[in-house]
Amino acid sequence: MMSIGALGLLIMLALNRPDNIATTTPPQSSNPSSKHIKPPLQAPMPSSIQNRDDELTVRVESAVDLKTLGIDLTPFKEMTSDPALIRILASFRPSQIGAVKQVGSSRVEIEFDGGRRFAATQIGEGRSMANDGTIALDAITTPDGTPIKNIDAKEGGVTASGNPSEIWIIDASGRAERLSPTHVHASRPVISPDGRYVAFTAQYLIGGALHSKVLMIKDRSTGELSSFAERKYGTDYEIAPVDWVEGGKVLRVIEDWGESGGHLKLKQVRVQ
Repeated sequence: MMSIGALGLLIMLALNRPDNIATTTPPQSSNPSSKHIKPPLQAPMPSSIQNRDDELTVRVESAVDLKTLGIDLTPFKEMTSDPALIRILASFRPSQIGAVKQVGSSRVEIEFDGGRRFAATQIGEGRSMANDGTIALDAITTPDGTPIKNIDAKEGGVTASGNPSEIWIIDASGRAERLSPTHVHASRPVISPDGRYVAFTAQYLIGGALHSKVLMIKDRSTGELSSFAERKYGTDYEIAPVDWVEGGKVLRVIEDWGESGGHLKLKQVRVQ
């Protein structure tokens, strides 16, 4: 079975978290005499996570002539028959926002247009940008890891060492802020065009084990964090945000409910 992760829409898991060591550098000033000041790092404000599972609904789009687009249906025939979803899967490409380079034996740095920089232990492939230049990314900001069990219904669980990935945003001034809670492993952020909403895939870390994937959406305007999932599918269930459509009012989402034969579904969350 080919999963969402195998198609590049989900990155590999990383686990457990000590203290925060991320650094960020604002854009270079045009005045060479000005001092280089690092903006403060901000942890997410404590808040409850709102369960909104019933707002995750099936998305139906107009028929697409895939053959005219030159898309071979063969690789997708056991995953889905939805032409809109096949078009998404066939055209998906990892983000090219920013340039990552190694800056030490255990540190990497990503640089964006305008001189903005963000350094961490690891920076994932999940990056997206709003119209105002605000960038959302996933990163690991801690150097050491602790073995944690990843729950798996078929294999009885897999133990690995690492740290949980975190969701950060960097605004046009270079200020960095972490959005994801400390008790989840978060990846694949997708920021809305107006920068208000950041959607990402998350797994709760409970009792030393990572649990099933859910979708989370952070409303930066209100600070509210919401969770969405089809929880009846159990531990094989995966979910990933794709993109914002209808002017940023709707988030398209792909579900993988872990069975062969049409196991991928195109769904949506309407935020406005």
